[in-house]
Amino acid sequence: MLILTLCFISAMENREFSRRLGEVIDVFDSSDFDCSLRLARSLKKELLAGKTIDPMQLGWARYYEFKNLYELGEYADAYKLLKSTENVPYIVTTVNAGWMNSIGTELAYRLGKADEIPELGKRCIEQYMIAKEEGGAVLCAKNCIMFFDKLKRPDLKLYFEGFLKERGEETE
Repeated sequence: MLILTLCFISAMENREFSRRLGEVIDVFDSSDFDCSLRLARSLKKELLAGKTIDPMQLGWARYYEFKNLYELGEYADAYKLLKSTENVPYIVTTVNAGWMNSIGTELAYRLGKADEIPELGKRCIEQYMIAKEEGGAVLCAKNCIMFFDKLKRPDLKLYFEGFLKERGEETE
């Protein structure tokens, strides 16, 4: 009987989380990024204050916090969040991790952190390839090359050119 009770309590928590995350997403989809950011941060704060933390739930809260910061043009804060960790484990899906690292390459470019683009780009490609999303990986490689060209840093683009050549993609 105890197991059923615990499962019921857990399911109630999951339903509440799903409702709250749904609200974050709905507000995000309406382009009210300030409000969606507040909701995502509130959700993350409540998750971190709990006795137990579901790593996937925390990952979703962080993902939407990141997306909102990016949409608001808060590039330094989005980059800081991407590079930070929590004191507890969290999980982000491989596709979302790929997207976040892809955006991370853009943020590093915008913030003048050219030497950090290769690491983020490689992580992006790795995540997209794990998720079998080769199109996302190819786009990320092309974007990295574009950033390196704009920065006049051809020394940083060799890996990405090789990745594209392996797939029969143009590098120029």
